[in-house]
Amino acid sequence: VTAQVALDDAQVTDVLLSLVQVSENNGIKLPREFGLLVKQVLYFDRYTKLLAPDLDVLQDDRLPYLRDAKDRGPPPP
Repeated sequence: VTAQVALDDAQVTDVLLSLVQVSENNGIKLPREFGLLVKQVLYFDRYTKLLAPDLDVLQDDRLPYLRDAKDRGPPPP
């Protein structure tokens, strides 16, 4: 069973802003690197959509470690 989740840029922004607000409300300081990581992931997503719109990165056969992880199932509790 596979599922596809489509998020637009506004939804991603809302989720990230909510994450920052929750962390601030609970006294958690996100490291600067977290912001850089999110920024790079968004760049990667944008360029993937432009250069290979039909590519599903998580289903790509060239990433065997993702396929192996699905075969193993969820981690034990």
